[in-house]
Amino acid sequence: MALGYLEPRALVFICGLVVLLFLLVHREAKGHVLLVTVLAYWAAVMFVLYRPEVGREELQDFKMSWCVGAKSSAAREGAQVTLTFVDYPEHHLIEYSDELAEHLSRNAKDWVSVKFKVTTDHGNVRGFQMIEIDGMTDWRSNGGYLHIAGGTSRSPWD
Repeated sequence: MALGYLEPRALVFICGLVVLLFLLVHREAKGHVLLVTVLAYWAAVMFVLYRPEVGREELQDFKMSWCVGAKSSAAREGAQVTLTFVDYPEHHLIEYSDELAEHLSRNAKDWVSVKFKVTTDHGNVRGFQMIEIDGMTDWRSNGGYLHIAGGTSRSPWD
């Protein structure tokens, strides 16, 4: 169905435009008063719906525990580093990186500070990227993923 592919804000915009045109064609209220009222309402609705919140980026710091696993299979090169959110223990980030494993093992702390660049669209998280782990800002990685254990309604990104 074609409506399933349309964004709701676009539908509101189109419906508002149709109503505006209908009211302008059938001038049953006082001419300019109706026009100014409808245009002001329409402009306010469009401002609320289309305010510039697409691609908004912010930095967030999280306290995370970590552990280094054994070397992974041939499909993924590098040591498996598991970072777990201290305040959200069901959420784990797995990264395959020998450099990161060496850095974390050298410092030997129970937890590290991890800085993320979080991208949101209208308040919903589109994506995130680790940009700093315990002071390290550049490391070679052979991939990684987010793992959520169990059914939890809480998320670090809420």
